[in-house]
Amino acid sequence: MDKLIARDEAFDQFQRASRRLERILSSLTGRQIGPDRQIPHLDWAVGELALHVTQGVEVAGELVQGKPSPYGDMHQIAETNADFLQRDPERNIDRLVLRFVKAVRFMEQRFREMPGDFIVPFHAGAAFLPPQAMVMMSSELLIHGWDLAQVTGEKFEIDPQDACRIMYTITPIMPAMVIEEAARGFVATYEICLRGGECLRLHFDDGELSVSHVAPGGPADCRIDADAPAFLMMGYGRGSQLKPILTGKIRASGPKPWLAGKFGQLVKKP
Repeated sequence: MDKLIARDEAFDQFQRASRRLERILSSLTGRQIGPDRQIPHLDWAVGELALHVTQGVEVAGELVQGKPSPYGDMHQIAETNADFLQRDPERNIDRLVLRFVKAVRFMEQRFREMPGDFIVPFHAGAAFLPPQAMVMMSSELLIHGWDLAQVTGEKFEIDPQDACRIMYTITPIMPAMVIEEAARGFVATYEICLRGGECLRLHFDDGELSVSHVAPGGPADCRIDADAPAFLMMGYGRGSQLKPILTGKIRASGPKPWLAGKFGQLVKKP
């Protein structure tokens, strides 16, 4: 069900996301925001998040060379992240910025050079073509850029088409992210239509999930009409989970609209 994404659009999205995060990271020292400043909605302090995003791009640099991912299980990502942080003592923001920039530039160069049919390994045995890989990697940069913006106080919005491309890329790996206990015995079909984008069909069947792109209006128990950035942020557990509903950015309809509230309980947050 992989959605074809133009290579130049994917590269532009990754580059914009990385430069944006680089600017925020580089501004922290001047803003007198130190590595021990706690991020309100996370268990991490600023230094830990700066290290995490740096390590993420460094791992991505291994993936784009065809090396396997150290993340073997989608349900153990938090534990693997914690292990990575524990093994690396660096928390100095300025030094981490240098590492981050070096890793990003390597990624960009590698992406320019790799053939179009190169298979980029991803977590838990998943794999992407180069454009999808760049979009997937941009998602981490955008989400964690938003995290840091909650500390700096600056406005941080995600472009709707960037959010659509991320959703198209994440959806094919969602079957590996199903929470078995929550989905056991549950049978339902969701139609998720992203405003300005396409519709996605997600069918849950007793712990199994199948996904596809569909024309709007097909058979579905619950239809979700969503502003793509709002839906993406909700999927990552960021921001208010109620505000997008109250402001009309996410609307549910269909025979069982109340199933919209269960959707977030069925799939593990990235």
